[in-house]
Order: sequence, then structure tokens, then C-alpha cells
Amino acid sequence: MASVTGRKRTIRQRKKEVLERLQKTHGIIATACAQAKISRQSFYDWLNQDEQFKSDVEDIIEITTDKVERKLLEKVNGGNLTAIIFYLKCKGKNRGWVERQEVEHTGPRPIVVSSEWEGLLEEN
Repeated sequence: MASVTGRKRTIRQRKKEVLERLQKTHGIIATACAQAKISRQSFYDWLNQDEQFKSDVEDIIEITTDKVERKLLEKVNGGNLTAIIFYLKCKGKNRGWVERQEVEHTGPRPIVVSSEWEGLLEEN
């Protein structure tokens, strides 16, 4: 990919640029890649092969998460009921703030296989 000066960018330059874009887009990978004019595949290849790049990406995502948590806590402190419930469902699970279904199994039950599935089981 040529830069504005007409020279080809090095991989180091491309990584630096996508990291800058990732920071500006608050961790949105597809947008950062498009703005930096690199493929998402290149991004994920670098992520899997370059520990420093991976660390930099994780730092950017952590900073964004911190910003969003701060905004959420502002809403909680302002008495926003939706924000309060959301926070408790995420952070208060150990205190019972979770929606879940409990399924209790009380003994052996026969497995019923419909006739449609019998042919599939015999083929394997």
C-alpha cells in the first residue's frame, strides 16, 4: 500500500497506523482497519504472531472499557435504574443479581430418538 509520498509503507508503519486508528475508533477493529487501509486478516495475523502488537491492542481495548465503565458509573450515580440493574447483573452475580434458569435432573430418563434420526445414527 503506497503512502501519500508514493513510498510503500513498512509493516511497522502499518501496525503503528492501525493502532492509532484503533485508539481513535475506541477499539472497533473493522473501522480501524478500513481507515488504515489494511485487511482485517492482516490485523488478526499480526495479533496472533506479534506479542507486542497484541499487548498494544489489549491496552487500547482496556482503556476503552475503562472509559465506558466510567460513563456507566456516572449513570448509576445519577440514579438511572437501567444502568443500576445492568451494573448489578454484571458485577453483582455473587449476590444473586443474575437472570438464569435452573434445570434439575432427578434421575435417569430414557433417550427417545425419532425415526428421522435413526438413519443418521446407523450411518455413523
